[in-house]
Amino acid sequence: MMDFEPLSDIPGLDAAAVPEGGMVARLRYQQTKIDAAPNTILVGRDVVEIIREQQAWVREHWHLGPAGTIRYPEDHRQPARHDVLGDQQLQPRPEGLQPPPGPARLTW
Repeated sequence: MMDFEPLSDIPGLDAAAVPEGGMVARLRYQQTKIDAAPNTILVGRDVVEIIREQQAWVREHWHLGPAGTIRYPEDHRQPARHDVLGDQQLQPRPEGLQPPPGPARLTW
């Protein structure tokens, strides 16, 4: 999982002077599997371009503006199921998905 703006500069590196195929940025991601493991990797210009294209698409389609960001890139045009509370009622589960009647029991 990554933030919307996962790229950062590599300290002391002039990205414009890096030859083709070289690493030009750091990519930060959410490291949750290993304690104290690094949460960045070095990436090349091609990865940077892909991320910038994806960000531009999201900004255009969700009307964020040129510097806009979004915390979780998902379709916000329709509310998520858990966001529809208030006056509206959630649809009941289909019959086959009903929880069993009575209190839940754990067996060991």
